[in-house]
Amino acid sequence: MPLTINFQLSENWVYNRAKRLSHYPSVHPQFNSNYPYRRDVDSIEVTADISLSTEKSTVYAGKFITWQHQEEIVLKVRDNVEDAKAEASRYQQLKDLQGSIIPRFYGLFRVKKKSGGYLGGIILERFGKPVDRMLENLEHETKARILHHMDRIHKAGIAPDDLEPRHVLSNGNDLRIIDFTTVLPHKCPSNYAYLAAPEVVADLKELAPARKCRGLYSFAFEMGFWTIPKVVINDFPYNAKGLPTDPEIIKLLNPGRFLTTYNSHQLITLLKVYYQNVHRMMESGVSVEELQKDMEQLMNEAEEEWTIDMPLNITFQVDDRRYHQARIISRYPSVSARFNRHYESPQDADSILVTGVINESKASQSTVYSGRFVGEKYKEDVNGIVLKISDTIQEAEAEALRYKEMQELQGSAIPRFYGLFRVEVSCGGHLAGIVLERFGEPVDKLPEDLEHGVQARILHYMDKIHKAGVLLDDLGSGNILFDGEDIRIIDFTSTLPHQCTSKYDYLNAPEVVDENEVVPAMKCRNLYSLASEMGFWKFPQVVINGFPYNVKGMPTNPEVIKMLNPERFFTVYSSYQLITLLKVYYQNVYKKLESGKPAEELQQDMKQIMGEAEEEWKAKFPAAQYGYGGGTRPEYSKQQSNNLKVLTGA
Repeated sequence: MPLTINFQLSENWVYNRAKRLSHYPSVHPQFNSNYPYRRDVDSIEVTADISLSTEKSTVYAGKFITWQHQEEIVLKVRDNVEDAKAEASRYQQLKDLQGSIIPRFYGLFRVKKKSGGYLGGIILERFGKPVDRMLENLEHETKARILHHMDRIHKAGIAPDDLEPRHVLSNGNDLRIIDFTTVLPHKCPSNYAYLAAPEVVADLKELAPARKCRGLYSFAFEMGFWTIPKVVINDFPYNAKGLPTDPEIIKLLNPGRFLTTYNSHQLITLLKVYYQNVHRMMESGVSVEELQKDMEQLMNEAEEEWTIDMPLNITFQVDDRRYHQARIISRYPSVSARFNRHYESPQDADSILVTGVINESKASQSTVYSGRFVGEKYKEDVNGIVLKISDTIQEAEAEALRYKEMQELQGSAIPRFYGLFRVEVSCGGHLAGIVLERFGEPVDKLPEDLEHGVQARILHYMDKIHKAGVLLDDLGSGNILFDGEDIRIIDFTSTLPHQCTSKYDYLNAPEVVDENEVVPAMKCRNLYSLASEMGFWKFPQVVINGFPYNVKGMPTNPEVIKMLNPERFFTVYSSYQLITLLKVYYQNVYKKLESGKPAEELQQDMKQIMGEAEEEWKAKFPAAQYGYGGGTRPEYSKQQSNNLKVLTGA
């Protein structure tokens, strides 16, 4: 007898997704046998809606009814059967965590709708209730258990896209994580022990193991898992490490001149440099009284050290509902950045206004923002700028150095570079980033699907980048910006030094070529491979017995090819052998035709021509004559297959 779901719900609901089901309130689900389900259950009673119905799903409370007992469960009913199946597959992937980290999974089903089609659903054990506070307001121990659970889920290969109170079920001291609607495949590198982690840490260095997994680290940071001791100096909060913390000492050594000379955004960083120097001198044994006497010198030294970098305020006006890198910066959304004077820097700008997130991902190593410079000089600037904030200072510095090395290509092959900066992170340490001109949008096709003229410009610019000594590790659609007319190449995070020997003119290269015409391009293997992969050149082909060959040196008249068809070859050799043998045979035919012999005369000598072709073929392809006859295709390695394609021109 098929299992029945009986909905025993109030009629007062504004919206009840289950009412759309055939035979409601008693409906008959079809369970997917590829997933485990409870065969001992006689029926299911649904007694309440335990969540607000969303646009795509509703969660119901219910009970398994068996002849022995009743068991509380949860049904999650979704509009899309495939969405339910996707979530069920994630519970299956996490089966070792069921009953400890996530709820037990009891089955995937679908139910017919009155209007036709199906709704999908999953059944889970009922466990506790969602936590009743924002995650940042929970006790440290509870946060640690949540992060430990998330770490276990990551280790099982799944990274949930979000973590909110509704995703965390609590029953006393026990927890379960739910909702695997939106996830990413994940290979977690973290080895941080969240259960044993201290609440108070001195600085970011202690969190290096946690930072190995950016997703988990972001969740931990957003819920305030770690506390860094702070000290307030002139109303500015700083991480306490490396600064004096005694209010009396801070007051006695207050650099009054700074307060009347610099604005608040400049003071944030200048005061830190000054008081760090004070702290170092006190640690070395210099008394407060001695420091008071030398305050002017102390201030001058701090100013000199501070002006190595140029301070500039960055204001973020972006959507904070989803994660992005800047949210962990101190004093976000109005932050103080330090621009490195060893590189180009926006000295005429009053500040930077960030207005959007171009690229955001917890899995990637950077976040890219759109914005603009603020200042009199930039009033007419309609293109704006891009900020790329990286995980590490080293990564940003490496990319900035690449732009500096390619200074002559800025504004043509690559975007203009406007500076390298660093910002302080709330929990200690720094992030760094670069500023570039805003140019076009990433191409919306794969490189091989672009028009020949666009491909030519890409390869022309890649050639210039090579000539500047930089070899880009990869080139995909995301590395190519296009404004409808011109191209810019971006993303120099992963590069190699390169001495390019190519002299091929990609910009003026024809699309249809003979194979000998591309020999000069082969001098740079990387550029040649890139051009080949995007199908930059087209070689005229002729199809003979189903095999495509380069036209050069082959007959192209279908009547001649048919007249001189070497039928014996097809009864003796395998298809893989025929690829090369037919080419040798028809090349010989072509030579004889070119020497003036008519096709009719060649037809009379076919036995001899075929024999000559076989002898020549065996000499050129000695491996082909051993063990591969009788129609059996040999198993070549990928490299051997590639070599064979080169030899045949196929």
